[in-house]
Amino acid sequence: MRMLTTALLCAVLTFSGSAVWAAQQIAAGEKAPAFKVTDLDGKPFDLEQAKGRVVFLDFWATWCPPCRLALPHTQALATSERAKKGELLVLAVTSETNTADVRKFMAEHDYTFRAASSQDVGKQYGVTGIPTFVIIDREGVVQDSFVGFAPDQTPRRIDRAIDAAFAKPAPGGAQAAAADPAAAPTPQRVTTGDLAPPIDLADTAGERFILADQRGKVVVLDFWATWCGFCVQALPHTQGLADSDAAKSGDLVVLGVSVDQEPQTVTDFLAANNYTLRTVVDRATAGAYGLRSIPAFIVVGRDGHVASVVTGWSGESTAKRLDDAVTAALAVPAS
Repeated sequence: MRMLTTALLCAVLTFSGSAVWAAQQIAAGEKAPAFKVTDLDGKPFDLEQAKGRVVFLDFWATWCPPCRLALPHTQALATSERAKKGELLVLAVTSETNTADVRKFMAEHDYTFRAASSQDVGKQYGVTGIPTFVIIDREGVVQDSFVGFAPDQTPRRIDRAIDAAFAKPAPGGAQAAAADPAAAPTPQRVTTGDLAPPIDLADTAGERFILADQRGKVVVLDFWATWCGFCVQALPHTQGLADSDAAKSGDLVVLGVSVDQEPQTVTDFLAANNYTLRTVVDRATAGAYGLRSIPAFIVVGRDGHVASVVTGWSGESTAKRLDDAVTAALAVPAS
């Protein structure tokens, strides 16, 4: 234990004495500073896009013994069910500039957690010693922030902080805000019987999708975003609809409508999670349908009119409502 304490103290003093990361450490209850980085796999990470999900940041270095002791727990979080569902995002941030050495270290230890090299993020969060752990809730507020690693205590503290962050109500309850606060007022939401507003957009594969061309078919529109935890939970069900027999026969068309700002973020997310769901990225379409929150599912009948509107996501109950709406729409014969 004495050796462990000495190693931790050395890590703290080394970083405190450097000019790399130096500022007052971020504290619980403060707004988490926004940042954008590119991870070691070349994929972007934007904290602003993580709203609606819990974020765990692990500030570390390969040369830091206490950091290395903590990494198995970071790996466990990155491979947890919450992470697999997209509810929890894990990012390990190192100030080391030799990313080849970092990659080699991770490969040697079979670590697959997402990692990035950045000195600026540490400065923003006031990191003066490592390892430092920051848990950010779904509203983008720091749930807990602390430095050091004690094997018999720290993992429990991390887990408790993450559980506490998840225990807080999600933004908008079971839904997340879809509209840009700075945008023009959103029109009234479409309802059953309304003519579905037109859609004529290129999807993420560059192919044109025209809603009017789908007359005679049933169309499911899933309005979602990568940063919306409940949307991410719902995507496997939407993918299931896209893979259904009705879709394969051409009787059912399923389209994801992302309100993300960056199309590349959506493309990367879909690829990383093996989704083949056809998707367009366009906030204006959500506005045209009068949506103020996501996820939202619009079922368009064969005649081009709205057959059903399902909002929010609460698991099996919402899935059943959506399936029942699709089944009812498919039962209506083409005119």
